[in-house]
Amino acid sequence: MNYKITYLFFFIILTFSSCAFKKTYWEDGRYFVSENEGYNYCKSLWFSPDNVSGGYGLVDCFINIGADKNYILLESESEKEKAPNQFWIIKKIKESDFGMAKKNVLGPFSKQEFDNKRAEIGLGSILLNIKLE
Repeated sequence: MNYKITYLFFFIILTFSSCAFKKTYWEDGRYFVSENEGYNYCKSLWFSPDNVSGGYGLVDCFINIGADKNYILLESESEKEKAPNQFWIIKKIKESDFGMAKKNVLGPFSKQEFDNKRAEIGLGSILLNIKLE
């Protein structure tokens, strides 16, 4: 009987510790990149309203990221073979409002739409140079 309680205790500890020690690949203020739960191959951009722990997903499964003090740019690889990649533009916010953060996510864009929007906003200096593998 005691061994069942011991196994249950260790199961609970391991479950909570895996959530607490999720690897972070990139972070900037309230925004961070970590693995998407259930998809070890997939990195996601998260928004943390309290700057402490946890967060809300904004964009899933992307491969490149670039940022400056006001914007984050993302490139996601298409799941369909030979389909074009998709691109995202995220305007950073300082408030802790997830709804506002979600409204500031633009995309997905095709490469041409992305280049046009990027030029319109003046984001040519931001490079998608951080590969997340």
